[in-house]
Amino acid sequence: MLNFKEVVTNPDALKMKSFFNAYAEIKNAVDSLKSEIFSNLANSDIENHKYYYSYLFNEIKQLYVLNYDDDLLNKYLSEYEVNISEFPKFSNPKLIQDLKVESSLFRPDFRNSTLTELQINFFKYFAKKEAQNMLDFIEDLKNNDNTNDTTDHVSKLKWSGKPSQLGFIISTLAQLGYIEAPRKKDGEINYSQFAKDVLRTFDAETTNNTLEKYLNLDSDKGQETFRKFNSKDFLIPDVKEVS
Repeated sequence: MLNFKEVVTNPDALKMKSFFNAYAEIKNAVDSLKSEIFSNLANSDIENHKYYYSYLFNEIKQLYVLNYDDDLLNKYLSEYEVNISEFPKFSNPKLIQDLKVESSLFRPDFRNSTLTELQINFFKYFAKKEAQNMLDFIEDLKNNDNTNDTTDHVSKLKWSGKPSQLGFIISTLAQLGYIEAPRKKDGEINYSQFAKDVLRTFDAETTNNTLEKYLNLDSDKGQETFRKFNSKDFLIPDVKEVS
């Protein structure tokens, strides 16, 4: 937690590196904190989890980056005529170039206030975004814990692959008739409930919200995993073909 807090609240890091390098450090801190959380939860009694979640929420909610005004970034997006949804592959190559500027322009004798402010605002925006994502991640874990706490605590199957692979394989089995996925009243698959059901069976380092996206093979994340499996000629026959 300490490393995560230090990284997302330290725009001074830009004095030594570009925005893109600083953002990579934020992502590494996010991954490290998630691993730390999973480890701490696994090594503590479930009745103590609620206190741990409370601690995590309090530590992150006090971060000043959560108060960053997104409108401050919008003026730069307007100037470069881009949308934040394009990140990191902005359609304006000049913006990418300016966000890659290394530390020389942040030395007093080479200071460029325009580039400095640009990178600082991008840093604060994405630091805020990752902090908010972490709060959502913890909320998902908490909700999953509350769900599992009402069920019998039987041993789960340990999933050694990636969450994306778990979602793809389970969803593929459902599409081919090997598994009955939970459905809504309109007949559409209830991916939120589907994710909860899968996590009651498998011990996987993921959350309901994340797994839900991978189970939906029509989503961007689902399609990305599909392409990877398809490139390796992955094939499971329809259940009717082998019955």
